[in-house]
Amino acid sequence: MPFELAAGAPSRRGNHRQPAAADNSKHRRHEENAIVEQAERAYEVLVAHWQPRKPATTPRSP
Repeated sequence: MPFELAAGAPSRRGNHRQPAAADNSKHRRHEENAIVEQAERAYEVLVAHWQPRKPATTPRSP
C-alpha cells in the first residue's frame, strides 16, 4: 500500500457515506413515516391478540 502525500486533502478517516441530501426530501420522509406507522399498528395488533402459553414440558430421562 503506497503512501501518498495528501497535503490539503480532506481526511479519509471514518465512515464514507453519501451526503444526507436524500434524507431532506419531504416526500421520502413522508413515505418512511407511513411505513413506520403501519409497522407500529401491526405490532399493536400482535400484542393485543397475544395468547400466553405454558412452557412446553419435555420428558426427562431417568
